[in-house]
Amino acid sequence: MSGKYTSILSKLALLLMCALSACTTAIKTLDLEAVENIPTGSSKKLLQENLGEPTQVLTETNQEIWIYVDPKTKLTRSLFIINSSSENLISKKWNVLEGDEEQNIQKVLQRYPNAIFKKRDSRWINPNMPTTEAYLEDASLGLSIKINNAPEKTESITWVQL
Repeated sequence: MSGKYTSILSKLALLLMCALSACTTAIKTLDLEAVENIPTGSSKKLLQENLGEPTQVLTETNQEIWIYVDPKTKLTRSLFIINSSSENLISKKWNVLEGDEEQNIQKVLQRYPNAIFKKRDSRWINPNMPTTEAYLEDASLGLSIKINNAPEKTESITWVQL
């Protein structure tokens, strides 16, 4: 009886090791550079090859929204909007989290030396409360940086397909 029990435990241990190794190989590094290196217009397949499976997929009319969650904070780190018909990337967004070096607006601007940004205030303004939100945009690159003016920091970076 103990030999049978040992055999079952060995098989379970082997199965667990296989499952753990599969999980670790499926996880890709999700950082700003990885997101930047996937151009809008790319295929869904390329996105999956570079970043792995998303944490969550939402389906909207003619779109899939792939959400990647930061494993430490459990906050949405990045999201990608994919055209359901063509399966091509329409837009992507990188959320800057507390403690990221990208919170420093100047560091973010240095990442895009060829961009010519125009600043615009938030499109929605609450008449009962002053807004601290603004955007730095370069329409020719399809690039938008959402900033908070008080305190001055980057909140997100978004790219759209041109």
